[in-house]
Amino acid sequence: MSDRDRRSENTAVHEQGQYSVLSAFIIELVGTELNEAYNPEHSRYSAEIPMNSFNPYAQAGWSTPSQSSVASLYLATDVPPFLTFGMLPSQTVEISPHWITYTFSSLDEDILDCAVIGPNGKSILDISTSLHANDAGITTFTGLNGVPYAQIEWSRSPLVEISGVIPKQKATTWIKQSASSPCSRTMQFQSREYVWERYKETLYLYTTYYEPGHDRILLAKFRRLNQVMVLQVLPNAFVHEVLNPFIVALMLLTVHDLQPL
Repeated sequence: MSDRDRRSENTAVHEQGQYSVLSAFIIELVGTELNEAYNPEHSRYSAEIPMNSFNPYAQAGWSTPSQSSVASLYLATDVPPFLTFGMLPSQTVEISPHWITYTFSSLDEDILDCAVIGPNGKSILDISTSLHANDAGITTFTGLNGVPYAQIEWSRSPLVEISGVIPKQKATTWIKQSASSPCSRTMQFQSREYVWERYKETLYLYTTYYEPGHDRILLAKFRRLNQVMVLQVLPNAFVHEVLNPFIVALMLLTVHDLQPL
């Protein structure tokens, strides 16, 4: 091979290497821009990140995280928790005029032992958990009248019951993986279907009751705001009688010590 041919070959290899690096950079840049441009609050978007451990019920074929020592939302089974439920009632929550905000306040930073505080600063629901034989936990939801409203029995097949609304049944009978997307969970309530969907560090709730010009309707979002876990609801999205069952569902859609590994 002549010196000229050798120089041409080296130049081609160098250019190819530069092209590969540039291509990788462009792919990463475009991917980042697309990720930032995604807006789940726009009705035409849907999350594209699989929610394999969103509701870790192994008996239903849903994968479980390897660790659940703290209450956390998981992005996927091979990704460490990115959201820890540390509820600090002393923190101030920024209130948006477009959302009605409910805060989850707990002295021991446990989402299964907390009070749900409404926008008027008063508790609307108390959540408490007690351990029984074989470390089986029972989470009780108590309303303003002091009467237990709902209960979750934690086991290998968790059971849920809402007084006068949902008879005792497996949690996976009430909340199911969506047939159309691995990123969503569906829930039936009062003859209507709702969809839970997660994107990044926020859990979104939609209704599948479609209207002309809308793919779906956003009702609420659950996230950390200023170190406090909050449920933000759009005005007139649903009445108080419907809000409480969704709070019960939230406890089934988080990872914590009482969930099976």
